[in-house]
Parts: sequence; structure tokens; C-alpha cells
Amino acid sequence: MAPPRGRGGSGEGFRGRGGGDRGGRSFGGGRGDRALNASYYLKAGGHFVISIKANCIDSTVPAEAVFISEVNKLRADQFKPFEQVTLEPFERDQACVIGGYRMPKKKKDA
Repeated sequence: MAPPRGRGGSGEGFRGRGGGDRGGRSFGGGRGDRALNASYYLKAGGHFVISIKANCIDSTVPAEAVFISEVNKLRADQFKPFEQVTLEPFERDQACVIGGYRMPKKKKDA
């Protein structure tokens, strides 16, 4: 796969990359950027690893509340989180979420 093309240094041409004025939303932009990026690069059943830095998303609420909110947003966008690990004591208020995207339903044997 060829790398995306665009003007160098501006962030344009890269899917899922937020510009400088887009605010402090998670994962490099808003919720739509994350889903758009996954639809381009992940197959159904593909896996992801996402790092969440709670203070960059919302510093006015506890980190655990931010983690819960972001995991719920992932679920709404057809991501299925398998595991969430906080990075304490190495990094404060950060977590890593591992999971799958559009995971196929398991067939029940009759």
C-alpha cells in the first residue's frame, strides 16, 4: 500500500489526523475521524491498539470517567474492546485499549 499523499507538514492528506485548530478531542480528532480511519485501514475482524491520555481529552473530570466515556464511544463505532490497561505507575492518567473492529459473530454448533 502506498503512503497517503498530501502537503508535507500540514497534516492534510492523512486520514484520521487532526489539524492544529481542531481542539483536544481524543485520537487525533473527533469520533468520526476514528471511525473513518478504521473503515479505510481495518478489515472486519481487524484488531486495534489505542492509547488514551485522559488529561488531553478532559482535564476537569477524573481519568477513570474519561476512560469509560472513550470506551463507550469505541463501542458505538463498532469497535469491541477486549482489554484496557492503565499505564500507572509509568504514566499518570493514561490507558491503552486493545480490541477488534467489526468482529464477526461466533456461530453456535447445534
